[in-house]
Amino acid sequence: MKYTIAIIDEESEQRDQFEFVFEKEFNVFKIDTFDTTENLINIIKSENIDAVAIDYRLTEHNSSFHDNGDFFFKEIRKKLLEFPVFILTRSSDEVKKICKTVDPSFIMDKENINYGKGELEKEKAFLESIKTKITVYKSDLKEKIDRLNDLEQIRKTNPKEFNEVESEYINLNFELSKYISGANLPFTYFTQASNERLDSLISKTEDILKKLDN
Repeated sequence: MKYTIAIIDEESEQRDQFEFVFEKEFNVFKIDTFDTTENLINIIKSENIDAVAIDYRLTEHNSSFHDNGDFFFKEIRKKLLEFPVFILTRSSDEVKKICKTVDPSFIMDKENINYGKGELEKEKAFLESIKTKITVYKSDLKEKIDRLNDLEQIRKTNPKEFNEVESEYINLNFELSKYISGANLPFTYFTQASNERLDSLISKTEDILKKLDN
């Protein structure tokens, strides 16, 4: 099964060129514009997108975008924890220096894309590195889901043991809520929960696990 990657670029020609390369390994969904970051998040969810590749210089060429790729990298990952977002640029060393808060391993050099000419091996390695990061993300997510299911079972069957893992349960609930919905849960959930708050959290956890099972 192929992963689906969304391509964001201000130029239609560039989007087509990216599609030419990425469709060798991915299903491609091209995004030419969106009104707000929330709108972009909704597109990611509704189209079951596994990763996003964003051109760094989105504000050039009379673009409708008002921010560059690093802004959307940070905004997406604020709403969707650790979601794979890749910044594409022809000057990766420079952009890595500029974008100090962006994980440099997600800043990818366009020079490794041959568009049907040039070094094919570099392009294969480029696409493989993106696939690997998506796979790692999904594997990490699955581990968290499996662990939360284990903790939920402990909560139901062994209240005494659950007291010892309650903080982990709360933390996982918080993280997975961000993975799934982008909701910003209050950080007070990290403190010792009251019975009332814990009841609410249990209900939310059950809802989360149901969504993940669908």
